[in-house]
Amino acid sequence: MPKVPADGTDPADAAAIVGRYELDTGGSFDVTVTDDRPVISASGADAVAALFPPRADVPAAGLRAHERRVLALLGGQTDEGHRERAGIEAGFGPITGVTLGGTTSAGETRTYVTVTTRKRSILAWYSLNEQGGVQAAEIPTRPPALPLVASGGGSHRPDDPAGVGPEVTLRFGEGRVTVSGPAGETSARSAG
Repeated sequence: MPKVPADGTDPADAAAIVGRYELDTGGSFDVTVTDDRPVISASGADAVAALFPPRADVPAAGLRAHERRVLALLGGQTDEGHRERAGIEAGFGPITGVTLGGTTSAGETRTYVTVTTRKRSILAWYSLNEQGGVQAAEIPTRPPALPLVASGGGSHRPDDPAGVGPEVTLRFGEGRVTVSGPAGETSARSAG
């Protein structure tokens, strides 16, 4: 059973919050509507950290270690990394840079990265084991996203009936979205 019953989301209310919301630190949230429900996605490490805070049983040091393993892999610092890099370059062209885009820990740990080639930038995510081996990956991919439901009092929460996703609350108003979670509040301004 859901921890907080959903009030439902009026399609007109969902449409009113659609848009891009930018953080002062560089990341952003994008709100779209799919099947009359708002969906919010996060781009940039700061936005991913706010929308997908780590579970209490996942230490921050473990997430940073995962990020280092992903960067080592894509830097070609291991045999598997050489193969992974060669595969990416065969499909997208020579890699000129890799930028961290944030790490989520709901289910499996996924580190998002932007892989830059001479022709374009591609978003990807990697889930690696302790030895740096690829357990799962997706390239190209979309930013991590959550479907939302109204939860009363002008707030929204993730549409997560099983209660396994991030515990965040979102408030929209006055051209802003405020994401509240275990680490505090993060606010972003409407870009439009």
